[in-house]
Amino acid sequence: MGYRRMAREAALGYLYQSDLGLQTRTDNPQVFAKHFEIPDDSREFFVNLVQGVLKEQTLIDQELQRVSEHWKLQRMARVDRVVLRMAAWELMFSKETPFKVILDEAVEIAKKFSTSESASFVNGLLDELAKTYRAEPESALK
Repeated sequence: MGYRRMAREAALGYLYQSDLGLQTRTDNPQVFAKHFEIPDDSREFFVNLVQGVLKEQTLIDQELQRVSEHWKLQRMARVDRVVLRMAAWELMFSKETPFKVILDEAVEIAKKFSTSESASFVNGLLDELAKTYRAEPESALK
């Protein structure tokens, strides 16, 4: 498993805990990383990802709500919502990662940690979001 996948999976745990509103000794991303033994090569990306999502969560949630026409964000499965927030932050604010990589990673993480329907749900919403935040030709989105 690559260092970014490890960081994304760790971020899922951290942000899931945050979404639940739990107050723990691992509230600080650095403490969380140390406690759960996130490898050094994954740690910087992990911290950037969780801090970015938390900082931009209001905008991210607005954008996810915009592209999820028939779903209220709070009614989505918690894991799906967290995966969507992480991938949305990368699409919107981390332009060095190709959007197809971001979508693939989100889909794989959704498959691993959520329901069988989650992968296509996550892919559909992120594909719509990518149309706004990534200036890729329409044909590249398929």
